Amino acid sequence: MHSINLLDMHTLLMGNIVCSLVCSIVVALFWKQNHARFPATTYWLRGLSMECVALVLVIGRGSIPDFLSYIVSSGLIIGGVIQFYIGLNVYIERAPSRVFNYTLLFLFLLIQIHATYADAQPSILLRNINISAFLVLVCAQSAWVMWFRVPENRRPGTVVVGWVMATYCVLNIARTVLYVFFPPANDYFQAGYFEAFLLLAYQIMFFALTSSLLLMIIRQLYVELERDIERSRCSEAAVRLSEARLVRAEVASRSGNWELHLDTNEIVGSSGAAQVYGITADRIAYEEVKRLSLPEYRAMLDSAMIRLLRQQ
Repeated sequence: MHSINLLDMHTLLMGNIVCSLVCSIVVALFWKQNHARFPATTYWLRGLSMECVALVLVIGRGSIPDFLSYIVSSGLIIGGVIQFYIGLNVYIERAPSRVFNYTLLFLFLLIQIHATYADAQPSILLRNINISAFLVLVCAQSAWVMWFRVPENRRPGTVVVGWVMATYCVLNIARTVLYVFFPPANDYFQAGYFEAFLLLAYQIMFFALTSSLLLMIIRQLYVELERDIERSRCSEAAVRLSEARLVRAEVASRSGNWELHLDTNEIVGSSGAAQVYGITADRIAYEEVKRLSLPEYRAMLDSAMIRLLRQQ
């Protein structure tokens, strides 16, 4: 395989760091406003942050301890993908298989430690195949959840996320097969063109994954908004129907209802009350209502009003 120079690999890694950082900021802004409504965003933000830190540790290889650059960085990569998987399950309100995936993470770290420290020369071939294989396992689970574990009414919003995770699987399967037939050099920064292509592809996939996750949530918000609007319409229709029935009942019984507003000294009455008093306005001053009654009943009306206010 042809080698790519040191500057190019560092540049590509820096591009991935910037890409993951931008995606983390976008998700963080979305998380700030919606984490209570969508707890899954917490896991996605955690996953993106872990990926970003992992890339920083990788680019620091040679300047920081090997344990951080080789073991911790790769553990953060797999752990971050597991966080994505858990978040997808939380989003569809399904209990994720955390024990299974954290067991996978433990086995992954054991293999990674063996590949790094078992021999005098660390095996980049075994490390890369290990990372790719476990990425395929977790991403395949994520794609399966988005395609087949989602309720039918929510599936249109999750299919794209499933395809993005499936693309991750394809890239890492291709990486594993290629490394079996064309083992890479032990210096990651002297990797071949395929590794450079993967870094470019991962930049695109970072944006694709972030966009698809946010679009999935936005679509869910839109669906919920439509549902709320429909409920509001039904409630308004029910209120109008109830008011119409009340009017018919008052007309049939020649009765009405009214409210006295002490701050304005006005009476607000229903259409039935207006008919009883023989007026057309729905608002009338209390003093005018008193004049509607016969003089001999005004004292009785005042006494009843005083008793009502004292009881309040």
